[in-house]
Amino acid sequence: MTTNFNNYNHLHTPTHKNLNDRMPLDTSNAKAAAAFITLAASALVITAATNTMFLKKADADAPVPPEPNLSSRYQLGKFENSRSESLFTLHLPSTTKESSSPSAMLVLAHGLAEHCCRPRCKCVSYCISRIAEDDFKYNIYSPHHPFSLLDRGTDVSLYESLSNAGVDVYAYDHHGHGRSGGMPRGYAEKFEHYVDDLLDYIRQCQGMYIARGTTPPPLILMGQSMGGLVSVMAALTLGSDKVHGLILTSPALGVDMNLLLTIQKKFAPIINTLAPKLRIVDAVRPIDLSRNSDAVKAYINDPLIQKGKTVARTAIVIDKTFDIVKERRHELSCPLLLLHGTDDKATSMTASIDFFRNVSSIKKQYLQLRGVYHEIYEDDHTPTFITSIVEFASTGGKKFATIVKSVVSRGSNGTDEDEKEEDGVIVIDCR
Repeated sequence: MTTNFNNYNHLHTPTHKNLNDRMPLDTSNAKAAAAFITLAASALVITAATNTMFLKKADADAPVPPEPNLSSRYQLGKFENSRSESLFTLHLPSTTKESSSPSAMLVLAHGLAEHCCRPRCKCVSYCISRIAEDDFKYNIYSPHHPFSLLDRGTDVSLYESLSNAGVDVYAYDHHGHGRSGGMPRGYAEKFEHYVDDLLDYIRQCQGMYIARGTTPPPLILMGQSMGGLVSVMAALTLGSDKVHGLILTSPALGVDMNLLLTIQKKFAPIINTLAPKLRIVDAVRPIDLSRNSDAVKAYINDPLIQKGKTVARTAIVIDKTFDIVKERRHELSCPLLLLHGTDDKATSMTASIDFFRNVSSIKKQYLQLRGVYHEIYEDDHTPTFITSIVEFASTGGKKFATIVKSVVSRGSNGTDEDEKEEDGVIVIDCR
């Protein structure tokens, strides 16, 4: 059978006798859209330029940060990163005897817009009582406790609790934060810059032991909020065999997307090109960071904390790093302690659970803190949290604290069950 293709010519041949007789295209909508995009881009550039100008003026007019009000035990210093920025550092040696080596060295990375000298748990009083030669028992301070080593009413910070347990504590301010250099404030060209600075600082700290002819103690990395993301990337770079323990508190490992964040992410490539230094990404309100009203006031009144919206490029590089961690988290096998509040509005608890379940660490514990906000160090239950951190760090990541509370363990099916050691997820009711 022969097909006559002429019968199908009407399907693809124009019916107009003259091509010029076709209906003209309506280009008014396209022109209007193009004009709108051009206008929006111009407005964005102008806004960015104005914003950058005000940022530079604000940074130039900012007063020189005062020296932190710390005891003479703290050793303050600076080091220059690979980009010639001066970074503020803090070191609190352990209280072990000179003849004894510290049980671990802990390096802390703070969160976005913060600094490493923020007051930590000033409402907490702690006592440490020795019960064996190389064993410590951590107790919440009681005025009636017969073995208290502290005077009643003494305030002890997180750093001092670690130091008293034999841990050498190191912390620093990220570039563009606190007392460190870097302009504009809160701006990160690349997330790798945060990670590189942490790695350089670790090498510098370890070098001090080597210079004294001693072996560096077990390395514990600790990160709060965005510092958790920095610490995870540093652990991935170093390799799990070089990290004896990883402590993450309210870590930024992902984000729970809402409509506004979805729209912003859609336009991220344009913003990243035209206005990378524009402060456009919403930050969490201070009142949503802590249940402790005094802590909220202290946050608002702290001149070294950056308030307001986050710089666009910084938010974009953080978001890209979320994806990198999701792809590489299976490479992590070092001991892990993760703490996250269920009422955290700044970072995603869902992302933390997902991260915890997908790392390859055999020794790991997740403390899910019911009712706790982002600032876990400013809570009525802070002593319990610090007990866990100190026990894990002071044993070089070998032991988890026994939580002396009424707790349940959340099983893999999402229901409350009896505690399961193999699950590693412990729910602490802090409501």
